[in-house]
Order: sequence, then C-alpha cells, then structure tokens
Amino acid sequence: MAEFKFELKPFRSEGRIGRKGILGDFGEVIVQYDRYSRKRRNVNGETRLFGDKLPDVSFKGSGPGMPVLKWSTLKESVLTMDSATASLVFNVNGLSNRARSLHISLMGREYQYCIGRMSRDATLSRDGVRVKIRMGEKIQGLGMTSVGEASGDFEAVDLALAIVFEEVNTSDLTATGALFTTYERLVSGKETPTD
Repeated sequence: MAEFKFELKPFRSEGRIGRKGILGDFGEVIVQYDRYSRKRRNVNGETRLFGDKLPDVSFKGSGPGMPVLKWSTLKESVLTMDSATASLVFNVNGLSNRARSLHISLMGREYQYCIGRMSRDATLSRDGVRVKIRMGEKIQGLGMTSVGEASGDFEAVDLALAIVFEEVNTSDLTATGALFTTYERLVSGKETPTD
C-alpha cells in the first residue's frame, strides 16, 4: 500500500473513554479504556481495540499512577492480539525518548514504538512500515483527536498495534518519564525492572 491517512475522535460513554473512526477499507475501529474512579490507586485496567477488519487487541496494565493519568501504564503490562501475546521491552535507564523506545515482538514481527518530541506524536515502525499518530484538534469536553498516517506495506495488524497505544499511558517512554523513574528509584530504594 502507499500512504494512508485517518482520524480518530475521542468519546466518553457509560464509564468508558476512547477513540473511534473509519480506516478506509479496514472499516470502523474503536479503542477504549474502562475508566475507574480517580480515588482508587494501582487498579488494573484494560484497553481494548476492535474493528470491522482489524484484529482484536487487549492491553492490560496497572494504573492510573497519577490522578491525571487515567489509562493503563506499561508497568506489569500484557498485550495480546487475537490469541498471540507480545513481548514488550524498553530501557528504563534511557535518557531520551528514542533510547526509551518500546520494542515489541509480536507474531514473528519486530516493532519499535517511539514517542516524539514534546509527546505530541508517536511512531510505530517495522521493516518497510511506518504508522505515525499525532495530536489533532481539540474537541471541547472530550480531548484531542488523533490524526494518523501509515506508509509502506502496512497491514491491519500494524494499524491496530499503533492505534491501541492511543489509550495507554506511555509516559514511561519519554525523557520526562526517565526523571520520574529515577526519582522513584531514589525514594523507594528499589530497582526498577527492565521489562
């Protein structure tokens, strides 16, 4: 395939938050997170993606972590696509966004997921494929839209994997996240796991 563009709009409904949109021939996609009360700490949450011609994706992780972060985080996370479980690894000691990129092994493919400058965009890539999603316009009371662009010989699997992270707290993959990780290790005196 050549270049492909799409937009996902935020929604809130019955205790769920998420994004949805039309991905051309791939049909409708919905990615949502079951929202929990901000008073609860260290709850486990699940982000799910489903669509007309996309594989089902589940991302389970602990969260919310901080009151303003309402999504699953990368800590103690499990990502599955259909019946396949992904391996997720990132360098908690990296001092730049690129050094902290998430490396994903799934269905015999190797991916890299990297947060851009100022956390305004993120790129999922593998050999010959790139899916970049950036912040779009603000919708009052709901949040920002997500504007995506895929290039190369991408498939439904690539789009689904990039889109599911739109409802996952990926701050651990940023340089700012490195500062919080270092502070957490100093205060708690505990070693942070590398995967």
